[in-house]
Amino acid sequence: MLEKLIQFLKNLFCSEEKVEAIEAPLNESSKIRIALVPGHSDESSGAIAVNGMSEFFFWNKEIDNLIETYSGDIFEFKKFIREGSALIEIENTYDRAEEWKADALIEFHFNAYNSQVEGAETLTSFDKQDILFATCIHQSICRSLGHSGLSRGVKRKNKKDRGGRSTNAFTGPNCLVEPFFGDTETDFRNFELRIGPFREAIVRGLREYFNV
Repeated sequence: MLEKLIQFLKNLFCSEEKVEAIEAPLNESSKIRIALVPGHSDESSGAIAVNGMSEFFFWNKEIDNLIETYSGDIFEFKKFIREGSALIEIENTYDRAEEWKADALIEFHFNAYNSQVEGAETLTSFDKQDILFATCIHQSICRSLGHSGLSRGVKRKNKKDRGGRSTNAFTGPNCLVEPFFGDTETDFRNFELRIGPFREAIVRGLREYFNV
């Protein structure tokens, strides 16, 4: 199913230029370097989940758990905290990931609306490699959380759109994941119960994209 979806995206977004998954790390290390960014910052911590935790503090802790569990022979993970003034914190953080020579980047958020909406969505740019990368990550996430199909889908964003500053700030493949609505009790509890499979899904999506 994933192979058919990736081929569909290639046919949809590619003309004469062929887009293929990257097969080797782009840095001098033997490992594939993945930058992980918790959404928002200590000063402006984002939406609040039903357990009282903000986006920043929730993901700051969860990314540490993911790194501890899945760092190994294939991937080298590193967390990057958004720092600086609100106008430049995203660009500054992504620049640091570039300096580290990250091969890909994922920023983590959760949604909030009216305590009734559920589902997962992933934001990305209009770049062809970003769309392919986001699709690999998003479909893997949806499977882990028990969603049918692509749930709320992969959404392409310009720089001026919500989330677009992040999805257009990194030169390599990247996406911004929002796997649940933190203010919806059922959606948040479902994510809590499936947090282990979610971590595994991130790694599985990376393996699918990099063909490793």
